[in-house]
Amino acid sequence: FLTDEVFQYIADETNDYAGNYPPRFRHGPGSDWVPTTGNKVKVLLALLILMRIVKRPTLASYCYQDPATSTPYFPKTMLHDQFLLLLRNLHFNSGENQDDRLHKIRPIVDEVAENFRTNYKIYTGQDRSDLPATTLASTDVALLLNENLFDKGYNIYMDNWFSSPDLFLPLQARRTKACGTVRMHRKENVCMLSTMHSASMKDTRKQDADGNAIMKPSVVVSYSDGMGGVDRSDQLAMTHKSLRKFVKWYKKCFCL
Repeated sequence: FLTDEVFQYIADETNDYAGNYPPRFRHGPGSDWVPTTGNKVKVLLALLILMRIVKRPTLASYCYQDPATSTPYFPKTMLHDQFLLLLRNLHFNSGENQDDRLHKIRPIVDEVAENFRTNYKIYTGQDRSDLPATTLASTDVALLLNENLFDKGYNIYMDNWFSSPDLFLPLQARRTKACGTVRMHRKENVCMLSTMHSASMKDTRKQDADGNAIMKPSVVVSYSDGMGGVDRSDQLAMTHKSLRKFVKWYKKCFCL
Protein backbone atom coordinates (compact mmCIF):
# COMPACT_ATOMS: atom_id res chain seq x y z
CA PHE A 1 0.00 0.00 0.00
CA LEU A 2 2.85 2.39 0.80
CA THR A 3 5.31 2.53 -2.08
CA ASP A 4 8.86 3.86 -2.01
CA GLU A 5 7.56 6.96 -3.78
CA VAL A 6 5.11 7.59 -0.92
CA PHE A 7 7.85 7.29 1.70
CA GLN A 8 10.08 9.65 -0.27
CA TYR A 9 7.21 12.13 -0.55
CA ILE A 10 6.74 12.01 3.24
CA ALA A 11 10.48 12.53 3.70
CA ASP A 12 10.41 15.60 1.42
CA GLU A 13 7.41 17.09 3.24
CA THR A 14 9.03 16.38 6.61
CA ASN A 15 12.28 18.04 5.55
CA ASP A 16 10.37 21.07 4.30
CA TYR A 17 8.39 21.30 7.53
CA ALA A 18 11.47 20.90 9.74
CA GLY A 19 13.30 23.60 7.77
CA ASN A 20 10.51 26.17 7.90
CA TYR A 21 9.18 25.35 11.37
CA PRO A 22 12.11 24.34 13.58
CA PRO A 23 11.24 22.49 16.80
CA ARG A 24 10.96 24.53 19.99
CA PHE A 25 13.32 22.20 21.79
CA ARG A 26 16.89 22.78 20.64
CA HIS A 27 18.94 21.04 23.29
CA GLY A 28 20.42 17.61 23.84
CA PRO A 29 22.11 15.19 21.44
CA GLY A 30 20.43 14.73 18.10
CA SER A 31 18.42 17.95 18.36
CA ASP A 32 19.96 19.43 15.19
CA TRP A 33 17.84 18.46 12.21
CA VAL A 34 19.49 16.36 9.51
CA PRO A 35 17.51 15.89 6.28
CA THR A 36 15.75 12.55 6.37
CA THR A 37 15.14 10.01 3.61
CA GLY A 38 12.34 7.74 2.50
CA ASN A 39 14.13 4.76 4.01
CA LYS A 40 14.35 6.45 7.42
CA VAL A 41 10.64 7.22 7.33
CA LYS A 42 10.05 3.57 6.51
CA VAL A 43 12.16 2.54 9.53
CA LEU A 44 10.20 4.95 11.73
CA LEU A 45 6.89 3.41 10.70
CA ALA A 46 8.28 -0.11 11.22
CA LEU A 47 9.36 0.77 14.77
CA LEU A 48 5.96 2.29 15.55
CA ILE A 49 4.28 -0.90 14.37
CA LEU A 50 6.70 -3.04 16.39
CA MET A 51 5.92 -0.98 19.49
CA ARG A 52 2.35 -2.25 19.31
CA ILE A 53 3.70 -5.78 19.75
CA VAL A 54 6.58 -5.12 22.17
CA LYS A 55 4.92 -3.24 25.02
CA ARG A 56 6.99 -0.86 27.14
CA PRO A 57 5.80 1.82 29.61
CA THR A 58 7.54 4.75 27.89
CA LEU A 59 9.37 5.52 24.66
CA ALA A 60 12.62 6.00 26.57
CA SER A 61 12.36 2.49 28.04
CA TYR A 62 12.92 0.99 24.59
CA CYS A 63 16.53 2.18 24.83
CA TYR A 64 17.31 1.02 28.37
CA GLN A 65 20.67 -0.76 28.67
CA ASP A 66 19.66 -3.01 31.58
CA PRO A 67 20.11 -6.62 30.33
CA ALA A 68 16.99 -7.70 32.21
CA THR A 69 14.68 -5.26 30.45
CA SER A 70 16.55 -4.05 27.36
CA THR A 71 15.20 -4.24 23.82
CA PRO A 72 18.45 -3.86 21.85
CA TYR A 73 16.78 -3.97 18.44
CA PHE A 74 15.29 -0.49 18.85
CA PRO A 75 18.47 1.54 19.63
CA LYS A 76 20.41 -0.47 17.05
CA THR A 77 17.87 0.40 14.38
CA MET A 78 17.47 4.11 15.23
CA LEU A 79 18.86 6.20 18.06
CA HIS A 80 16.30 7.42 20.57
CA ASP A 81 16.94 11.13 19.93
CA GLN A 82 16.76 10.63 16.17
CA PHE A 83 13.51 8.73 16.56
CA LEU A 84 11.91 11.50 18.63
CA LEU A 85 13.15 14.25 16.32
CA LEU A 86 11.82 12.53 13.20
CA LEU A 87 8.52 11.73 14.87
CA ARG A 88 8.17 15.33 16.09
CA ASN A 89 8.69 16.73 12.59
CA LEU A 90 6.77 14.07 10.67
CA HIS A 91 4.63 15.89 8.11
CA PHE A 92 2.51 14.94 5.12
CA ASN A 93 1.20 18.07 3.43
CA SER A 94 2.45 21.65 3.55
CA GLY A 95 -0.57 22.98 1.68
CA GLU A 96 -3.48 24.59 3.51
CA ASN A 97 -7.04 23.81 2.45
CA GLN A 98 -9.50 24.58 5.21
CA ASP A 99 -12.38 23.17 3.15
CA ASP A 100 -10.83 19.70 3.35
CA ARG A 101 -10.77 18.26 6.86
CA LEU A 102 -8.19 15.71 5.80
CA HIS A 103 -5.86 18.18 4.09
CA LYS A 104 -3.08 17.44 6.59
CA ILE A 105 -2.87 13.88 5.29
CA ARG A 106 -4.86 14.09 2.03
CA PRO A 107 -1.96 13.25 -0.36
CA ILE A 108 -1.26 10.03 1.53
CA VAL A 109 -4.93 9.03 1.66
CA ASP A 110 -5.36 9.64 -2.08
CA GLU A 111 -2.17 7.81 -2.98
CA VAL A 112 -2.73 4.63 -0.99
CA ALA A 113 -6.48 4.42 -1.71
CA GLU A 114 -5.71 3.20 -5.22
CA ASN A 115 -3.78 0.27 -3.78
CA PHE A 116 -6.55 -0.90 -1.46
CA ARG A 117 -8.87 -3.64 -2.59
CA THR A 118 -11.76 -1.31 -1.76
CA ASN A 119 -11.66 2.45 -1.60
CA TYR A 120 -12.10 3.75 1.94
CA LYS A 121 -13.64 7.08 2.87
CA ILE A 122 -12.71 8.50 6.26
CA TYR A 123 -15.78 9.87 8.03
CA THR A 124 -15.17 13.45 9.17
CA GLY A 125 -18.49 14.39 10.71
CA GLN A 126 -20.46 17.37 9.52
CA ASP A 127 -20.19 17.17 5.71
CA ARG A 128 -23.68 16.03 4.67
CA SER A 129 -23.90 17.70 1.26
CA ASP A 130 -24.69 14.45 -0.56
CA LEU A 131 -27.30 13.22 1.96
CA PRO A 132 -30.78 14.35 3.03
CA ALA A 133 -30.81 16.75 5.97
CA THR A 134 -32.89 14.30 8.02
CA THR A 135 -30.38 11.45 7.67
CA LEU A 136 -28.93 10.16 10.95
CA ALA A 137 -25.20 10.58 11.53
CA SER A 138 -24.69 6.81 11.82
CA THR A 139 -26.57 6.39 8.53
CA ASP A 140 -24.19 8.88 6.90
CA VAL A 141 -21.28 6.54 7.45
CA ALA A 142 -22.95 3.48 5.96
CA LEU A 143 -24.33 5.34 2.93
CA LEU A 144 -20.78 6.45 2.10
CA LEU A 145 -19.92 2.86 1.21
CA ASN A 146 -18.09 2.39 -2.05
CA GLU A 147 -20.57 2.71 -4.91
CA ASN A 148 -19.25 -0.53 -6.40
CA LEU A 149 -20.67 -2.50 -3.46
CA PHE A 150 -24.30 -1.63 -4.22
CA ASP A 151 -26.73 -3.44 -6.57
CA LYS A 152 -24.85 -6.75 -6.27
CA GLY A 153 -27.00 -8.55 -3.71
CA TYR A 154 -24.58 -8.30 -0.79
CA ASN A 155 -25.68 -8.87 2.82
CA ILE A 156 -24.42 -6.45 5.48
CA TYR A 157 -24.35 -7.07 9.24
CA MET A 158 -23.97 -4.16 11.67
CA ASP A 159 -24.37 -3.26 15.33
CA ASN A 160 -26.99 -1.03 16.91
CA TRP A 161 -25.07 2.19 16.27
CA PHE A 162 -25.84 1.88 12.56
CA SER A 163 -29.10 -0.09 12.44
CA SER A 164 -32.22 1.92 11.63
CA PRO A 165 -35.07 1.88 9.08
CA ASP A 166 -33.61 5.12 7.69
CA LEU A 167 -30.57 3.14 6.61
CA PHE A 168 -32.08 -0.24 5.75
CA LEU A 169 -34.69 1.14 3.34
CA PRO A 170 -32.25 2.92 0.99
CA LEU A 171 -29.92 -0.08 1.17
CA GLN A 172 -32.78 -2.38 0.18
CA ALA A 173 -33.57 -0.08 -2.74
CA ARG A 174 -30.00 -0.72 -3.93
CA ARG A 175 -30.38 -4.52 -3.71
CA THR A 176 -28.32 -4.63 -0.51
CA LYS A 177 -29.83 -6.50 2.41
CA ALA A 178 -28.99 -5.64 6.01
CA CYS A 179 -29.29 -7.10 9.49
CA GLY A 180 -28.48 -5.61 12.87
CA THR A 181 -29.44 -5.14 16.50
CA VAL A 182 -31.62 -2.20 17.53
CA ARG A 183 -31.48 -0.12 20.70
CA MET A 184 -34.87 -0.48 22.36
CA HIS A 185 -33.78 0.26 25.96
CA ARG A 186 -34.52 -3.29 27.02
CA LYS A 187 -32.06 -5.22 29.12
CA GLU A 188 -33.33 -8.76 28.55
CA ASN A 189 -34.61 -9.35 25.02
CA VAL A 190 -32.49 -8.49 21.99
CA CYS A 191 -34.35 -6.57 19.29
CA MET A 192 -33.34 -7.23 15.69
CA LEU A 193 -33.92 -5.40 12.43
CA SER A 194 -33.47 -7.28 9.16
CA THR A 195 -34.38 -7.14 5.49
CA MET A 196 -33.04 -10.62 4.79
CA HIS A 197 -34.78 -12.88 7.33
CA SER A 198 -38.24 -14.14 8.13
CA ALA A 199 -39.65 -14.71 11.63
CA SER A 200 -38.66 -18.39 11.54
CA MET A 201 -36.94 -20.26 14.37
CA LYS A 202 -33.83 -22.39 14.11
CA ASP A 203 -32.73 -25.41 16.13
CA THR A 204 -29.46 -24.67 17.95
CA ARG A 205 -28.81 -28.42 18.47
CA LYS A 206 -28.73 -27.77 22.21
CA GLN A 207 -31.12 -28.88 24.92
CA ASP A 208 -32.36 -27.30 28.12
CA ALA A 209 -32.42 -29.00 31.53
CA ASP A 210 -35.64 -30.83 30.63
CA GLY A 211 -34.25 -32.21 27.39
CA ASN A 212 -36.21 -29.87 25.14
CA ALA A 213 -34.56 -28.49 22.03
CA ILE A 214 -33.39 -24.90 22.36
CA MET A 215 -34.69 -22.77 19.51
CA LYS A 216 -33.50 -19.34 18.44
CA PRO A 217 -34.83 -16.90 15.85
CA SER A 218 -32.96 -17.50 12.60
CA VAL A 219 -32.09 -13.81 12.45
CA VAL A 220 -30.20 -14.07 15.77
CA VAL A 221 -28.24 -17.13 14.64
CA SER A 222 -27.37 -15.51 11.32
CA TYR A 223 -26.35 -12.25 12.99
CA SER A 224 -24.04 -14.06 15.42
CA ASP A 225 -22.35 -15.85 12.51
CA GLY A 226 -22.10 -12.70 10.42
CA MET A 227 -20.65 -10.52 13.17
CA GLY A 228 -18.30 -13.15 14.56
CA GLY A 229 -15.46 -12.07 12.28
CA VAL A 230 -15.88 -8.41 13.24
CA ASP A 231 -15.76 -9.20 16.96
CA ARG A 232 -12.64 -11.29 16.43
CA SER A 233 -11.04 -8.52 14.40
CA ASP A 234 -11.80 -5.97 17.15
CA GLN A 235 -10.36 -8.33 19.74
CA LEU A 236 -7.10 -8.71 17.81
CA ALA A 237 -6.91 -4.97 17.14
CA MET A 238 -7.17 -4.23 20.87
CA THR A 239 -4.02 -6.27 21.51
CA HIS A 240 -2.03 -4.12 19.07
CA LYS A 241 -3.25 -0.63 19.88
CA SER A 242 -1.01 2.25 18.95
CA LEU A 243 1.42 3.05 21.76
CA ARG A 244 1.52 6.75 21.01
CA LYS A 245 -1.20 9.22 21.95
CA PHE A 246 -0.42 11.81 19.32
CA VAL A 247 -1.39 15.43 19.82
CA LYS A 248 -1.66 15.84 16.06
CA TRP A 249 -4.48 13.63 14.76
CA TYR A 250 -3.01 13.09 11.30
CA LYS A 251 0.02 11.31 12.79
CA LYS A 252 -2.35 8.98 14.64
CA CYS A 253 -4.19 8.32 11.38
CA PHE A 254 -0.91 7.52 9.59
CA CYS A 255 0.12 5.03 12.28
CA LEU A 256 -3.16 3.12 12.20
